[in-house]
Amino acid sequence: MVESKPDTVLDDLRVTAPWPELAEFCAGFDLAACDDLTHRHVPYLVLLVKALSAWRAAHGGAVPASSAERRAFKESLRAMERSLEQENVKEALAAAHHSWASLTVPADVQLLLDDPAVEAAASAPSASTPDFWLLAAALRAFVAVEGALPLPGHLPDMTATTDTYVHLQRLYASKASADMEALGQHAAALLHTAGRPASSLSRDLLRSFCKNASYLVALRSPSLCTEAEPAGRRAAHGHPETLLARSLAAEADPVTRVNASIYVLFRSADRFKSQYGRFPGAHDGELDEDASRLKSVSATLLADAAPGLSLPDDLVAEMCRFGASELHCVAAIVGALASQEAIKLTTHQFVPLASSPLVYNGIASTTSLLHV
Repeated sequence: MVESKPDTVLDDLRVTAPWPELAEFCAGFDLAACDDLTHRHVPYLVLLVKALSAWRAAHGGAVPASSAERRAFKESLRAMERSLEQENVKEALAAAHHSWASLTVPADVQLLLDDPAVEAAASAPSASTPDFWLLAAALRAFVAVEGALPLPGHLPDMTATTDTYVHLQRLYASKASADMEALGQHAAALLHTAGRPASSLSRDLLRSFCKNASYLVALRSPSLCTEAEPAGRRAAHGHPETLLARSLAAEADPVTRVNASIYVLFRSADRFKSQYGRFPGAHDGELDEDASRLKSVSATLLADAAPGLSLPDDLVAEMCRFGASELHCVAAIVGALASQEAIKLTTHQFVPLASSPLVYNGIASTTSLLHV
């Protein structure tokens, strides 16, 4: 997923590592010589860069690290105030964390860059290599050279004159564009090796990839066949243990425990259908017999997934009483959930629930996302 659209997006201002044009822009402000009106409209970004430069000069080039140092750094920002509650200084204090923010690649993105699919795309790209993995390989090469992810180019609102703010916007947009071109060059080299023209990678995709580089997501879902395999074979496929047993035994979380049991019962009902040619409870006169059969089928499934556990008799009986019915109210809810996930997958936006099954309990009107 390129456009995962996380709930929290952190601004990338590069206060700790301003590129030459930004450093030159900030150096052009002589705070001591500014009149009060001009001083009140110096962007907080400039205040942070200048305060951090002074701090580094006095601390051997290091950024504020400990809590005490960060408090002292904020005091140096407050000392810049010329009037009570000066807005740009307040903004600088609120954004002071940018002065010690690391440029390291986020852990989740680093896991993606270390993925075997990225290594394959980097070492032996082919015409069939998906664009996502090819771009991820280009991103890894970019990070190796630049030491950071591409700049998204977004600049938050801040107190400043219109001319100053527009100038800053252009600086960030220009740097983001330069980073995109650099990433594009890495991608072009991979495309050439793969025998594909550079134009086969759209500019829009390249721009979106750079803009969202900090929030890339790769999801892989184990197949239902893999889940049903014995534990030894699951381990061979890279799925040595699941969390299903933990969910089934979650005494402190009855909602998850019941919904995990329902999930197992649905899987057991599928096995029941394979063995008997019909779903449990399809015939009213065989409910008790089907409940016994379903209990036995579920025990076989649990012997692999959650040894030593069993399902509650009332839930087994309810599954048989249900008789594979299709209630319109339940179908409406499940259909809405499925269509929402389909839209995520087709548009490559937001993170779908593809890696874990979602169980809707129509009896209690609850849902659980199970990691199996």
